[in-house]
Amino acid sequence: MSDVILEPMSEAHVSDALVGWLNDKELMKYSRQRLFDHSKETSLAYLRSFSGTPNHYWAVISTAGQRLIGTLNAYVSIENEVGDMGLLIGDVSVRGKGHGRQAWLLGMNYLFRELGLRKVTGGTSALNRAMVTIFERSGMIMEGCRREQELINGVPSDVVLYGILRREWEERSN
Repeated sequence: MSDVILEPMSEAHVSDALVGWLNDKELMKYSRQRLFDHSKETSLAYLRSFSGTPNHYWAVISTAGQRLIGTLNAYVSIENEVGDMGLLIGDVSVRGKGHGRQAWLLGMNYLFRELGLRKVTGGTSALNRAMVTIFERSGMIMEGCRREQELINGVPSDVVLYGILRREWEERSN
C-alpha cells in the first residue's frame, strides 16, 4: 500500500503551506521556482494554466493524515506521446521517506497506463541528489547532461536529463 495518493490539484490545495514551500529559498534551491516570488494569486494562476491543456497537475496527499505534502506535474506532448514530470515534496516531515518516489511512480503509471504515452522524462540540477535518486530508483536512464546550464548560488551546475520508455517501464513492472 502506498503512503501517498495523487489528486487533481484544486483551489482548495493552494494553501499557505504550498506558497510557503514555493518561497522557501533552501527548499527551492534546485528549482527554477527559486527565481520567482510566489503568492496565492500566482499559485492559482499556475493551477488555471493547466485548464484545457493535455497537461496534469496533481496534489501529492499523504494517506496518513490526508494532507498535502507536495505537488507533481506532467507536461504532455500528445504529438510525441511524451510526458515530462516535475515533483515537489514540500512537507519537511516526510522528506527522505520514499514519498517522492511513490508519487513519481504513481505519475509514471498514470502517464503510461491511462494516457498510453510511450516515454516519460524529467530533469534536475545534478546537485539535487534526492531527485536523481528518484529518477534512478524508478528505472529511468540518464539521457543527457547540459553542462553548467544553471547557476545555483552563483556556481555553475549541470542539468541532468532522464527518461524511460514504456517498454522499459513495463519490463520493470512485471
